[in-house]
Amino acid sequence: MPLIQNILQLKFSHGKLKELRQLTINSQETLFRLTRVLLKTYVACVWVCATLYLCGPIYMMCKRNDKSLRLLAFDMWFPWGLENFTIYVASFSFHAYAGYLCCIAYPGLQATIILLVGQIIRQLKILTFILLNLDKLVEELVDETGEKWQTECTLVLSQCIDHFVKMKRFAHRLNIICQPFYLALILVAIMLVCVCSVKIAISDKLSPDILKYYVHEFCFILVVFMFCFLGQQVDNECERLEAAVTEKWYLYNSKHRVNVRIFKMALSQRMPIYIFGSITLSLPTFTWHRILEISVKYGRTCAPNDQYYNEIFE
Repeated sequence: MPLIQNILQLKFSHGKLKELRQLTINSQETLFRLTRVLLKTYVACVWVCATLYLCGPIYMMCKRNDKSLRLLAFDMWFPWGLENFTIYVASFSFHAYAGYLCCIAYPGLQATIILLVGQIIRQLKILTFILLNLDKLVEELVDETGEKWQTECTLVLSQCIDHFVKMKRFAHRLNIICQPFYLALILVAIMLVCVCSVKIAISDKLSPDILKYYVHEFCFILVVFMFCFLGQQVDNECERLEAAVTEKWYLYNSKHRVNVRIFKMALSQRMPIYIFGSITLSLPTFTWHRILEISVKYGRTCAPNDQYYNEIFE
């Protein structure tokens, strides 16, 4: 926005212009810092999870004193030559390479999406601040409250409308690109949470081999919650922006009020992040995911923990 560009080039000692400048700079620094922390946390969790999965067969071999290495055969792409140790080394190396490559690529993809959605939330907050303090911002810029003040207020509002339209187009394109990812994330998370919960239920809760299921379940719950929280924040910021548009409308002339009505109509559609059809990515989605998880945990307490089920999952 031209207004933001001019404010960033100048320095103000007080007033709403200084607050807007600080909000623009601080929100960007906060967004980058939080994204960096989330990326490091998620990379660490995925790295631990991948390491536990890779070391699981070796742990079971040492525990059961299995000299034939047949446990590792179930992790091989082509399980031939069960007595050939070279096959196991190559297979284990491939799994280690693929697993640790995913530790970088998968969290990196998610951090990029989080950064882009967070940028939308940040710019919505800036637009809300501008509209809530439009009269004072323009008054500090032009040092008067006459006809020039009315003209500049309408000009700044037009800049806000143009920027919102660009932002909405960007959010729509991002939603189209990431919609398959959101859907796959929710479905895979539900499946893995169910599988991990059942595996934990029929196994020794304190066994080192079961630790990987705890970490895996925690990672997916954390990721699903983060994306649902971001979707909810986008909706909340759109709601605040919609309320800020009509704030102090009585101070402006008829031309400005026409632009306010246009902006109000544009904001009424919001910027929902769709998963599939009309299902949006929001906290109620995470609540639905949580309810399913709780139902699975309740069901597993009623399931018989006999040798038959243990043999199936072994």
